[in-house]
Amino acid sequence: LEATRGQLAENELKLRNLVNNMQEVLLEVDHNGLVSFLNPAWEAFTGYAAETTLQRPFAEFLVQPRQMAYFEAGWLEQIPLTELQLEVRAQDGRSVWMQMRTSLQHDENGVFSGLISTLEDVTETLHLQELQRQHEQDLYHLTITDPLTGVYNRRHFDSLLESLLHVNLHRGHSLALMVVDIDGFKFINDTYGHPVGDEVLRAVSNALLANEHRGGAVARTAGAAPGRLLPTV
Repeated sequence: LEATRGQLAENELKLRNLVNNMQEVLLEVDHNGLVSFLNPAWEAFTGYAAETTLQRPFAEFLVQPRQMAYFEAGWLEQIPLTELQLEVRAQDGRSVWMQMRTSLQHDENGVFSGLISTLEDVTETLHLQELQRQHEQDLYHLTITDPLTGVYNRRHFDSLLESLLHVNLHRGHSLALMVVDIDGFKFINDTYGHPVGDEVLRAVSNALLANEHRGGAVARTAGAAPGRLLPTV
């Protein structure tokens, strides 16, 4: 018996050390959505002490109402077990995004008794993913637009024109193409300089964009002024 007690105490110590040194938050929530257990990682990520968090509704620490609803009594059993990302409000007011993986708990009679979950801080990962998406969007924007005026470039215009012709002709719709030329543009460049000429091109492009029809497009086809592509019914 003494040997068994000693072994149990040793195993308990190992388990406690394992839980306390986890990189993820270990969270236990009862069937009412109240926090019943947290390991020290919770305070490291959020600034809240585990002692002041216990027996409080876990929903209090969430930002988004839709996510709070998962932790209301009666809804806990419907919570996604994997791939659930929660926006947690830290003690200093910042948002900490956590990836939650959950196991449903039941008592000896099979009655639902709560959740045991791990929470992994994915704030930096999501931030990097957002930066990558923005970078890809910026690169794509650069490949289809004219850097001076911001309207579509000739290459994208040709592709767009082919697509619009195919769609509109297939549906029996007509398509209007308007080419705009600026009289005396060479004189403007030679007299006032290319920076002024650039401003003229931007002003014409902005005027066309401001009056752009739905489904239409504005493009700069070469070194000349912009033109418009106007689908009509």
